[in-house]
Amino acid sequence: NFAYKQMSYVFTYGMFFDTDVLHKYRYWLRIDSDSRVTNVQEDPFQAMKRQNLTFAYREQPYSGACCTTEMPAKVEAFIAEHGIKPVVPAFLQEYLKELTIFYGNIGAGNLEFFTSPSYKAFISYLLKQGGMWKYRWDDQHIYAQAMAIFQKPSNVGPLTIAISHAHDRG
Repeated sequence: NFAYKQMSYVFTYGMFFDTDVLHKYRYWLRIDSDSRVTNVQEDPFQAMKRQNLTFAYREQPYSGACCTTEMPAKVEAFIAEHGIKPVVPAFLQEYLKELTIFYGNIGAGNLEFFTSPSYKAFISYLLKQGGMWKYRWDDQHIYAQAMAIFQKPSNVGPLTIAISHAHDRG
């Protein structure tokens, strides 16, 4: 639906480049309105700083092809067209092959990366491909692919916050 696609736009581009409201912060965190925090083990931003995380996700990454039509080919085209050498090529290949997703509902990132020219070039390229509107490409897959291109696996890890969500798997 249109609202979901619009949400994906805001969470991948709009909140970083359409406004400067987050620019005074080092990290951002998003949580779905139909989620409930059930446990906080440690301040998530302190944990991200201590662990040198660029992105923190809920619990674990998943494999999933939903909402990824043409995405792997477009990610590979972006890399080729921009002459990018992924930080850890095996990390990227695994995430592309498995169609890795950071199951949404909650996520956090380092604004130094998410406002960087490299991330902006990536998300701008994906937006121009139209997949978010045509195939429902989502923030969950886009974050995972961005991490796999530009970061080491050690820069990505689970949040220190547990939540429950209205549409939890299982």
